[in-house]
Amino acid sequence: MTRQGTGKHGSTADPVRAYLKSRGVSDDIVEGGLESAIDRWDSISKTAKDYDFTLDDWLNDMDLRDIIHGAMAATTDADRESLASALKKADDRLRKSTAKTGSIWGSAMQGALAPDPVTSWWYFRRPLNPGEIMADDLEAAGLD
Repeated sequence: MTRQGTGKHGSTADPVRAYLKSRGVSDDIVEGGLESAIDRWDSISKTAKDYDFTLDDWLNDMDLRDIIHGAMAATTDADRESLASALKKADDRLRKSTAKTGSIWGSAMQGALAPDPVTSWWYFRRPLNPGEIMADDLEAAGLD
């Protein structure tokens, strides 16, 4: 795997790093590239079942998966293939730890801006056993 294609030790002209910067991710993720983003997504997937932060925090975490989706499109076929297994594992874990729900964006994203429930499935998931803070936020948003 070429590290430049995934952002690790790549130049600032690297398309993955450019994409990550354009999405406003942390410098750590930009520097670590897709590997770092997928590692972070994997960590999120391990704690998703009993999530007890706010709905806004959850939305930020799901935004990371959207960022990964875009960065995967910006990388090479070889790098995409080499990272696919780790991403699938984290995705599968997140799906098992969550339940389908309405769009977590609520009415903020409608029409052409609304995420697609098939291609952006992560925006239509909620924790299986949300903590008190998250449960209150989900109820207030009509997503319980």
